[in-house]
Amino acid sequence: MAKSSAPSQNRRGAKATSFVFNEQQIKYLDGLRPDFDAFVQRVNPKLKANHGEIREWKRKTSEATMARPEFASLPNSEKPLKAWEEKIRERFTNYYNNTLLSRLGKQSTKSNTRPTINECATSTSSSLPLDNILCRAIGIFTSEAPARELFAFENADELKAKMEDVKTRHPDLVGGALCNKALAKLWKKADQNAWEEKATTLAGDINANQLEFPKLLAHAIQNLLQRGRLGSIVTTLNYAFRDMNGGVLYGALYNGYNAQEDQRIDWKFDDHDTRISSWQSVAKLHLPLPPTERRRSEIPINTNGFPIFLPFNLMSATGQQVVEIMQDYLVACWGRSKNSTHDIEWSKIAESPEKFIDIIVFKLPVSLKDPATYSDPADVYTLAKYFAETSTWSVPFHFVDHGSHSSPHPAAASSMSALEMTVSNVAAPTMDVDASRSEKTQSASAMQLGNTSDMPQSPGLQPKTTFTAERANQPPTPPDQLSIEEPCTSPPSRSVENPTISTDLNPPTSTTPTMITQPSPADIANPQPKRGAKRKKQAHDIASAILSKKHQKDCSSGGPDLYVF
Repeated sequence: MAKSSAPSQNRRGAKATSFVFNEQQIKYLDGLRPDFDAFVQRVNPKLKANHGEIREWKRKTSEATMARPEFASLPNSEKPLKAWEEKIRERFTNYYNNTLLSRLGKQSTKSNTRPTINECATSTSSSLPLDNILCRAIGIFTSEAPARELFAFENADELKAKMEDVKTRHPDLVGGALCNKALAKLWKKADQNAWEEKATTLAGDINANQLEFPKLLAHAIQNLLQRGRLGSIVTTLNYAFRDMNGGVLYGALYNGYNAQEDQRIDWKFDDHDTRISSWQSVAKLHLPLPPTERRRSEIPINTNGFPIFLPFNLMSATGQQVVEIMQDYLVACWGRSKNSTHDIEWSKIAESPEKFIDIIVFKLPVSLKDPATYSDPADVYTLAKYFAETSTWSVPFHFVDHGSHSSPHPAAASSMSALEMTVSNVAAPTMDVDASRSEKTQSASAMQLGNTSDMPQSPGLQPKTTFTAERANQPPTPPDQLSIEEPCTSPPSRSVENPTISTDLNPPTSTTPTMITQPSPADIANPQPKRGAKRKKQAHDIASAILSKKHQKDCSSGGPDLYVF
């Protein structure tokens, strides 16, 4: 059985035993690698297989090497010189396959077969001339560090000189490794922040990028095809952009490569115009239009500085129009409050509406949330109608400051005021109030007639009736909607000589339902004897004077009307 040939020294595994070079000989052979690299890049940059010029270089180099004195000591009795020459050529073949081809594969994988800006600045093997715009585009689109790539392109001459300097110190560095090392030295001394800012500006220029992208893509495709990995090939690629103004930029890229003649194929469809017109129509259907900022509604302000809901025609307004008006209205209301330092907090309003809205005054028909999120159109129209109605109030709907229960509404601007009059031993005084005055001075509060059981009692005194006129945190209530409690039955009040009249302008805030307490049937059926007519008239006059003065004050300040039945 014939012995297998000994493995090359460059191959992994056991050391070669049949053809062994000493250290001096190995050093000389390894020193020839840079020359071999340069020759390969010049005659076969794409590293095609079975290249005749490379074979000839290896043959001449091996013969010249064996003629050198360093190799005269090689034994030639059992192994002729031709066999040693073959082993020298084999070393270069192994270096070509294991190092040069491997390096090319790594570079192709790293850049996804697209050239870097360094190749644009330094390569002389490209068959496509690249202008400044294209090289800049390559750096912006293909690099993870566009600032560094942009710096390399705009300093191409300095980079080339630096590569020559590095080459003298590191002769083993070639190609991309040499370029990267030289660029790293220059980049270290550069104003990196300035270049980062410049690259960011270029990358953010959408209009310029759209114009440069087709050139970049055409170059990348052609560079991929001309590597010869796919043989002879033609490609076409359509592209379309929607520009910032809503227009469509479109076109087609035609590429091709003839592997037999190693040259580009220039071609396009005979019916190119028809095809590209059809492509434009398809692109318009799929490319979204740029967002347009909706024109905000001009929300009016009333004399008190509160936003007013815009009137709308229920029959002609669309749901979207009502939603947009409501959004603008609520934004205006929010902007008037101290919460305007941030956007409307819809989630917090939904969770705790009482922290943002005076829920006693403003009883919303539906829960308030972002108008755009209502699923039922009826909710939108109902809420819009409510805002339109409350806009007629002197203090319409508004947001209160977060976490505050204060309200600028007249009904809540001050503590609840009340006027209480207690009359004993006499029939309840009769008060005639002009109905027209009630309609004229209607406001956000109504007269509340409280139950006498809530009043402080004087010793030995049973109050007959209590009238309480107060500012309540609620909108005006028409007379026909006031709740009337059935007359309560109570024993006749005891007789006293002097009636007691008390006024309390700041009672505790009450949220009890509006009600009227009338004299009991027993009091009406069995009135007390009339005694002290003079004192009775005096008490009546005092009560009338107090009530008249209080009413005039309320009317002049937009206060409550007194609804009496």
